[in-house]
Amino acid sequence: MSSLQERMIKLQKSQKARKGSKSAAGAVRNEQPASSGAGHAISSSSKPTTSNAGSPVVTSHKRSRMETVIDLEGPDKKFVLPSCFGNGKIFVDDMALAVSPAETAIIRDFGVAGRRKMLAEDVADLVRLAETALVLNEEGSTSECEIVKLQAHNESLETKIIKLETDLQDREEKAKVFADTMAELRAAQASLAKLNG
Repeated sequence: MSSLQERMIKLQKSQKARKGSKSAAGAVRNEQPASSGAGHAISSSSKPTTSNAGSPVVTSHKRSRMETVIDLEGPDKKFVLPSCFGNGKIFVDDMALAVSPAETAIIRDFGVAGRRKMLAEDVADLVRLAETALVLNEEGSTSECEIVKLQAHNESLETKIIKLETDLQDREEKAKVFADTMAELRAAQASLAKLNG
């Protein structure tokens, strides 16, 4: 598993842990009004009604956030890269790049040694990617040159085939003329033999 996949899985786990802590904190806050005095009994009973009315929205929001989590281990899951060639500018000139708070927390948790190792691995991956792209690009140009050479060779062979077919047709015609001439010669020799006999 590459370092990118490991970081995505760590991000997914940290998001799930934060969601679990938030839900636990919300449950504690909902239980605190119930333990207060009797004068607050009506207000505490009305608060769960309001929270229950708003709970579908929170659930749908959490569900939508969970759906955005990328599963890198699924058989049919794909991580779609942002459109770069189709989109003229991904980053606008006056747009400042920023990192999400969750990513910032994860990066800081790595520590100096962890970040140094991660950067070294990422740089190595980038160099390997550049080397692979260069080699494949050169192989593509070499293949194109080979295709051009093969096309020229095929054209030369086609020219030779046409010439050979023409020579064959000429020889067939000459062979036919020779056969007719030999038949006439045999007939003439036979007639001459009858006259001499």
